[in-house]
Amino acid sequence: RFFAIHDFETGRPLGKSKFENVYLARKKKSHFTVTLKALFKSQTPNVFLLNSFSNQRRIYLILGLPLPGAGRKQEARQGAEEG
Repeated sequence: RFFAIHDFETGRPLGKSKFENVYLARKKKSHFTVTLKALFKSQTPNVFLLNSFSNQRRIYLILGLPLPGAGRKQEARQGAEEG
């Protein structure tokens, strides 16, 4: 199942860095407590989540990157549509 932000009640901030904020949260239906890590799209443009996995020590996020030049083409296309 895919989740969306409306599936959670967001609580207090737990930490932040240049690219992300981490929040205490809980699922609305089950009240299961979780942490939410929010990456800023403005700081990490065109990056998207492919998958994730973990081991005993870490959680890994597999992030996709656009093909070279793909971001510039998309920006040019959006500018042409707006102008």
